[in-house]
Amino acid sequence: MNWKFWANTTLCCLLLVLFMMSVQAMSVSSIPELLQPTVKISESVKEMSGQVKLDRFGIRMKNENNGIDALFSFENSSEHDIRNIAMVCEIFDKKGRFLGQRKWLIGETIEMSSKKTVLIEGKRMFIPVRRSKIECRIADMDILKKPTGQSEKAHEKTSDHGEKKPEGTSGTNH
Repeated sequence: MNWKFWANTTLCCLLLVLFMMSVQAMSVSSIPELLQPTVKISESVKEMSGQVKLDRFGIRMKNENNGIDALFSFENSSEHDIRNIAMVCEIFDKKGRFLGQRKWLIGETIEMSSKKTVLIEGKRMFIPVRRSKIECRIADMDILKKPTGQSEKAHEKTSDHGEKKPEGTSGTNH
């Protein structure tokens, strides 16, 4: 064994000690935050604040295949239908330390001035066993606004040039 071997061994040990000190200086709760950055609330959620609400939620773990059942109840008191709701649930331990977050996308439409409960069964994901608190919120949604300038009569057909066509015809008249 020569001096290069001992120099490399010493350098590796020094780097290992520096790495261990930096990991120890970082709190345990900040590691999940680094791996899963906080989801920002979209403009559509801010726009509908107070009109579209998450009434209640429930998350249940199944023992087989890490299956998760999630139940979300929404109230839409706005004048627009909404769909594609992105839900974010943050997981905390007994001391209030952040353990991670999980996301769900709910593709169903919630009609204006209505309430709806959605059950998502058997989604495979990992949720820490030492969790004690889960907080869920709406992170994003699509607002279905009524198209402007269209006729109220949905059964009337028009040609490519905006002229009315007799019922039962299709294509363009050339």
